[in-house]
Amino acid sequence: MTRTQFALLLAAPMMLALPRIAAAQAPTNALCPVQTDQSVDPHIYLDYQGRRVWFCCPNCRHKFQENPQAYLANLPPLAVAPTTPQPTSQPAPPTARRPMPSPEAFWGKQAPPPTVAAPPKGAARLWQYIGRFHPIMVHFPVALLVVALLSELLGAMRGSQLFLDAARVTVVFAAFTAVLAALLGWSAAEFGHYSGAQNELLLTLHRSLGLATAGLAVIAAGLSEASHRPRLAKLRAGYRVALALAGLTVLMAGLFGGSLVFGPDHFRW
Repeated sequence: MTRTQFALLLAAPMMLALPRIAAAQAPTNALCPVQTDQSVDPHIYLDYQGRRVWFCCPNCRHKFQENPQAYLANLPPLAVAPTTPQPTSQPAPPTARRPMPSPEAFWGKQAPPPTVAAPPKGAARLWQYIGRFHPIMVHFPVALLVVALLSELLGAMRGSQLFLDAARVTVVFAAFTAVLAALLGWSAAEFGHYSGAQNELLLTLHRSLGLATAGLAVIAAGLSEASHRPRLAKLRAGYRVALALAGLTVLMAGLFGGSLVFGPDHFRW
């Protein structure tokens, strides 16, 4: 096999994938019909009545599936491309072709132009922007609190000072990141769109458990440092209770947060 043939063999899969990549990057509605101020993700879409609609996140796609009529007016008329291929057989005579329906006939009513909310400015824009880092920051308190709890348990069961010291250091970092994640989450919830009673309930539970986690983590870190003083050694039991509760609440907050982002059926068997 020559070098040219070998290069063509390697390039063939990429050449075949180019049409699919180009199609995935060309959504026909630039703005999400649910969150009308957000740009769509070319990889998040669904097919509705033979037409493809793109969204900015899986949660918006789930909302559209529950009640499409509430968001159809936010789509530009005939802006979504049909997903069923057109027949390639011999076309019918021009007089036998069915006329294309008008936008009003397709949507069943006069489709107004999409309403786009004005983006915030100044400090409000900065507050909205930092909320986008909440999904990144939440991984730290989840991991650190679980590691601190396991280290404390192993240290108590095996009498290992190494695990006890690891838990002491880890719980301090867990408290710091839990407070920061709670602040970023408050911003994300303030500027997010979580309509519907079910999503509002999930948001309330997620937010309450996140704040409880931050508070318990700070209490656990404070009790941990205080219990290392000889006169306050009796506070170690309270520290372990606070750490166990923080580990439980952070896992529950993650459960409701996943259901809020990916839909309430995300964890269903």
